[in-house]
Amino acid sequence: MEERVTSELSGDLKRVMVSVMTGRRPENTGVDPVKARSQAQELVNAGVAQWGTDEVAFISVLCCNSYEQVRAICYEYKQITGRSIMDDIASEMSGDLKKALTALVKSMFNTPMFYAERLREAMEGIGCDKKSLIRIVVSRCEIDLAHIREEYMKVYGKTLEAAIKSETSGDLQTALQVIVRQN
Repeated sequence: MEERVTSELSGDLKRVMVSVMTGRRPENTGVDPVKARSQAQELVNAGVAQWGTDEVAFISVLCCNSYEQVRAICYEYKQITGRSIMDDIASEMSGDLKKALTALVKSMFNTPMFYAERLREAMEGIGCDKKSLIRIVVSRCEIDLAHIREEYMKVYGKTLEAAIKSETSGDLQTALQVIVRQN
């Protein structure tokens, strides 16, 4: 898969995807508050504190630290700048890199909400992105689908099951509703 991604992508988006795919992110290493503060300052210096943005610094910090450490870095970033790192990613980045880094940070802070948003995107508008809908429901059913269902209801005021019912039909509808109901 890594070979395919490296042959299909280029630039900063390629760096993000390869970093995420290769599993270099440490797990359960705890938080180093001094390092978090230092890396937050590094991101400030690489972004809003200068003209132009050093995207590689953002990729390195956000893709190569544990989730806990990235959360601490984002907290320190807000303490330093008074702004959310999400706001500055939105203003400093563009295109697919902006989407990738935004998705990365969002998924670290509230994974169920991230997937609730993806489900909404799959089902909104004309037609339904059935591949995305199936992929998310099936891949998350044994992980956190119950929490995703709660977030969906909280944010969109409609049950996930009702949304699936209104956007699908037949055996697909039945199967997805059973999966959602079972969790």
